[in-house]
Amino acid sequence: MLLLKTNMRMNAWLLLACGPVFLIECGGCRGKDRLDVTPVRGQVVYKGLGVPQATVIFFPVDPADEKARKMRPFAYADGEGQFEVKTYVDGDGAPPGKYRVSIIAPSGPPPRSSKDRPADAPIITGPVVSIPPAIIRKYANVDTAGIEVEIQAGENNLDPFVLTM
Repeated sequence: MLLLKTNMRMNAWLLLACGPVFLIECGGCRGKDRLDVTPVRGQVVYKGLGVPQATVIFFPVDPADEKARKMRPFAYADGEGQFEVKTYVDGDGAPPGKYRVSIIAPSGPPPRSSKDRPADAPIITGPVVSIPPAIIRKYANVDTAGIEVEIQAGENNLDPFVLTM
């Protein structure tokens, strides 16, 4: 019994002593699997007004890397339609390369009152933007949206994505 308690204490001590080293080693491996990303910013616009709460999704075009083929960098537009693309963490950007883009725009005007909108929804500061359903359908489908961009290494400030029929 005494031997069992001694072994348990020894195992606990080894776990405490070696645990941080193990976590550092494993945590470091994750970063090696990540592709380099570069900042990407833009805006979604309809009739000259920023489109709040739009979701912008980037689909890689013929990526050479298997990891890049599975990625879908994305962004959520703020109350003015401005967005910063995310691949791993908020605002980190996207791997350089060519992308086709789809935009999922809200189907109706967003709620203006704080009691009518979710706590994490952006605060709408500009005019209300009402987008016709046909335009919403067009841009939600990457095959009909017709948007293609090339992300370069370094800062990427994209021209506004203007929603039209």
